[in-house]
This record gives sequence, structure tokens and C-alpha cells, in this order.
Amino acid sequence: FREPHLCACYPGSSRGRHARHVDNDSAWLHRTITAIIYLNDGWSKENGGEFRLFAEGSHSTTVTLDVLPLANRLVLFWATEDCPHEVLHCNRDRYAISLIYVDGQESLHDPDARAQARVLHGEL
Repeated sequence: FREPHLCACYPGSSRGRHARHVDNDSAWLHRTITAIIYLNDGWSKENGGEFRLFAEGSHSTTVTLDVLPLANRLVLFWATEDCPHEVLHCNRDRYAISLIYVDGQESLHDPDARAQARVLHGEL
């Protein structure tokens, strides 16, 4: 299963960014993998807006990878504490579409009704 897509625009005029986080921030969500496709023609390092991946661990400050959001670039990563990440400030409008995949079996067997409802009632 997957959650509805997220179309994101980070406005360059306000130096848009997304603070460090993990995508599976609640145990009952059972998010597994995140896929992001970038839609930014002619992007360069001077535009900022890199996707930054940190080393495993919720408090790690070790940067493992910075990825420029170039048009048609696809980034896949675990939606768990293994992959804390952020979007750095950009100085140009930055566009992306994200999909987060959910473990349906884990959701169905979770005693938390919110997890089951997401799968059984299409609340993804």
C-alpha cells in the first residue's frame, strides 16, 4: 500500500526548507520506503535545496549524502529512524512529488485501530 502522493513546493522567495525528520514518526504508521521524484529543470548547486541524508540514529549529525533535486532524479530511502533527512534552504522554487509506502501486513496486525483503519477503510 502507499499513502496519497505529496506534491511539494518549497518557495525560493522565503528560502523554503524542511527541517530534519524521519518519515515514520509514529509506530502505528508502518511506513517503510519513501520515493521522491524531482521536477526542477536547470537546477544547480547555487540554487540550494539539497536533500540531506544523515547517518542512522535520531541524534546523528553525521551527513552521509547531499542530493541535488535535479529534474527526473528519483531518490528512494527507508522511512525509518535509519534515514533521518532534511531539505536544505533553497533560493529558487523547488518542486517534488513524494510517495511513502506502507507495510499493509503490519498495519492489519497492529492492535492500534488507527493502523488498521488506514488499510481497511482506505484512510491512507
